[in-house]
Amino acid sequence: TAELCPELQQQQQQQPRALRSWQRRLQRSTAALEQRSFIPFSKVRALQTSIGLHLCPSEREGFGHYLNEARGAGALVITADHPPMNELIRPEFGVLVPPVRTGSYGQWQALAGYADINAFLDSDGICAAVEEVLSMSEEERSAMGRAARKQYLADKSSFVRKARRLRRHLAKWRQHWQDRSQSAAASGV
Repeated sequence: TAELCPELQQQQQQQPRALRSWQRRLQRSTAALEQRSFIPFSKVRALQTSIGLHLCPSEREGFGHYLNEARGAGALVITADHPPMNELIRPEFGVLVPPVRTGSYGQWQALAGYADINAFLDSDGICAAVEEVLSMSEEERSAMGRAARKQYLADKSSFVRKARRLRRHLAKWRQHWQDRSQSAAASGV
């Protein structure tokens, strides 16, 4: 990031010890990723939870699985201030980067007719978000990560509850149509 944000290089020299420790953990985690072509899931989960920050600058998301992974890991998330990213990540537990523009790729993009589904970020916006996070206290970052996980668990619970209700509803309809079909067969209709 120092190459993208010269201001960060100057700030890094003035950072408190806790932040430098956090940066060293990030560097070690990055080094571990560079050394292996395959990392077991248990180690991936350990890396995800040890960093405390996930940078998710997607141009677009379908459901936002990796945003949910970040929330589930209790991470503070940096992502685009554009749907669906900003529907999963809110300012209470993440940093939203305003896109420099939005749009779609035209006719061949299936959802292009519905909205501007792509959010284009630039390095200045991403650097500003990183600088914002680096200026936070460790406690503030941790609190935001805990809030992200809490919201993830609430959303997951709600999803499971609704999925179970839908399953029960569909089972009733299936039974209704089976009964109706058997009744029609029995009556010769």
